[in-house]
Amino acid sequence: MKPFIEIFFIFVFPMAKPHKNIVFYLLSLLYTGVTQLRNLLFDKKILRSVKFSLSVIGVGNLAVGGTGKTPHTEFLLRILKDYRTAVLSRGYKRNTRGFVLAGEKSDAGHIGDEPFQIFSKFPKTVVAVDEKRVHGVEELMKRFPETEIIILDDAFQHRHIQAGLNILLTDYKLLFTNDNMLPYGTLRELPKNSERADVVVITKCPAGADLDESRYRRQLNLLSHQELYFSAFEYGSICPVFPDNPVSVRLNSEVTVLLVTGIENPEPMSQYLKQTVGSFVELTFPDHHNFSKRDLGEIEKKFYEITGEKFILTTEKDAARLKSNRFVSEAIKNNIFALPLEVKILNDKHEKFIHKIYDYVRKNSTDS
Repeated sequence: MKPFIEIFFIFVFPMAKPHKNIVFYLLSLLYTGVTQLRNLLFDKKILRSVKFSLSVIGVGNLAVGGTGKTPHTEFLLRILKDYRTAVLSRGYKRNTRGFVLAGEKSDAGHIGDEPFQIFSKFPKTVVAVDEKRVHGVEELMKRFPETEIIILDDAFQHRHIQAGLNILLTDYKLLFTNDNMLPYGTLRELPKNSERADVVVITKCPAGADLDESRYRRQLNLLSHQELYFSAFEYGSICPVFPDNPVSVRLNSEVTVLLVTGIENPEPMSQYLKQTVGSFVELTFPDHHNFSKRDLGEIEKKFYEITGEKFILTTEKDAARLKSNRFVSEAIKNNIFALPLEVKILNDKHEKFIHKIYDYVRKNSTDS
């Protein structure tokens, strides 16, 4: 069952955009049947789900990418800074297999771009990747027995582990109840499977949006015990991708930015730049894109076509891949910056969200 699902994912995962035709609709029905059968086997305890003694927090979504899992994982790490916390991911698109621990020599190819981004920003945090999550947790507990909390990145579908607290993310512009199953839409599971979540977060909420909780609870068909939160991104000060970069820049109305992104949804970043810079040119690539020599030549060419004060701007996730790319020229190294972002909980529920996380960790520690 599991190998079939993984093969199917290899086929449909590149199709980040929904395909609205009868062929893809029929394929989505087939995919729905497979995923529902798998979930039924877990529900009936035919497939085994392991519960660990330490606190395990799962961060995931029902859709394929684009909801902000990595920033929300980083948000949790900031909340839990006083605990011994580890992060476990599968390490999507890495060139290694099995359990790999992040270290000084790690790069995006070694552990995946998102785990490398997390490790770069939180170097004291234990970060590991393993496509077999149960084995990954066992290895972490064996190597780091002092670990108190493990955050599972993109783990909502990985039911072989029973997370003590499941956080489900959904994009404000495409709620899971408004989406369809792959490959007709972007869902990996039916919306009703959201009932496994303890917390649901509507992410990337725009400024000024009417975030009426009761309305969204009805729209998402949430159960009474499920807590709902809204979040938005706040952008920080830009920083050089390469530490030896001698150039100092800032966002203002006099500068032109070449925006280079290889993420699922660059629109929020584009909207932010519209409000902060004089103009910008955009080069977009697929999510998790590995920049080729030709791609980097195109980036350099576009950059030199821009006149006046200028620099290249990218995301932290893209920066993670570019740092170890041997084709990056000195011209790009000296002019490329990353725009960091952090999560903000809206509707004056920031403290409530923090208390929710603390309450789970403390209760689980007591129960253990």
